[in-house]
Formats: sequence, structure tokens, C-alpha cells
Amino acid sequence: MKKSLLSGLLCLGLAVFAADSRKPEVRNLKILTIGNSFSNSVIYDLKNIVKTTPGCAVTVDRASLGGCTFSRHWELHLKSEKDPSAKPYQKKYTLRDLLTRDKWDIVTIQQGSAKSWIPESFHPYADNLIKLIRTLAPQAEIVIQQTWSYNSASPRLKEWKIDQNQMYDRLTENYQELARKSGSA
Repeated sequence: MKKSLLSGLLCLGLAVFAADSRKPEVRNLKILTIGNSFSNSVIYDLKNIVKTTPGCAVTVDRASLGGCTFSRHWELHLKSEKDPSAKPYQKKYTLRDLLTRDKWDIVTIQQGSAKSWIPESFHPYADNLIKLIRTLAPQAEIVIQQTWSYNSASPRLKEWKIDQNQMYDRLTENYQELARKSGSA
């Protein structure tokens, strides 16, 4: 399994963030993830890394739903804009609520893993989400969080008629293209 660069980028960001030793107070990096269960993976490692970095803290919140794709996040946003009682995240928040409830330093977005290898599944939904983030959280750096390919024994790969390496190559290309088009990390 090949890992995303997000963990490395966030760790580097935390190191730079904490490196300013002129200020003795604890510096808190605020991160919001918009994704699915795969987006939760970085949170556990990140919190452990932060514990080892003096003067550094991290606040993480999630707009994550299992298996959620860019299109589903966008459709849920549109639904909640029409009906404010529709609160899909943690059963009490809309995407607007989460994006505006804090001053986020980083907002990550991630495609659902089952669609990540299909280029057409990214647009226009990821573009719409990025535009929304830039509108509601303009101070935030947008980071594209890449999923990974499925285990080589996954029946889905056989169903899709691709292997693990092909899935990885295709999803990596899709994420890199999204990052290039959007100017995101």
C-alpha cells in the first residue's frame, strides 16, 4: 500500500508552525477534514506527532461520512442550504456550519475511495467544494488528501477489471490533477 503525502505535509507544516520559538505560548493548528473514513486516518497519527512537539497543539474537526464522495458532500451541502434542519455531519452540523464555526488554518478534501480512480467523479464537485471553502473559510489552506488503492485481493478490483497498481496510478493522477487545477497542496 502506498501512502499519501498528506501526513508528511502536515508534519512538515506542524514543524514549521512550531519552529517559531520567539513566542513561548502554545500554537494551535486548526484543521477541518471534508471526506470519509479514509480522511480520519491522518488524524490519529497527527495527534500523536503533535504530542511530541513542544509548544504545538492541533484542533481537528470532521465533515466526514463513511464512503462519502465529492458529489455526495456537494449534494448534502445543497440540501442543507435549502433545508437548514438537514444536518448530515455528526447529526448536528451542515458543511456551512463547520466551515464557519472556527478560523481554520487547513481544510482537507478527499474523494471517496471507490470513486478516486475515476477522473469524471472529481468534477465539478471538488471544484464546487473548493469554491465554497474559499468563500466561507478564505484564510484556510486547502489540502487535497489522497486515498490509497485497495488491497490486491479486493473483489472490487476484479469487478473494475484493474489491479492494485493501476488503481493507485489512476487515483494518484486524479488527485495530482485536482491539486494542479485548484492550486492546492
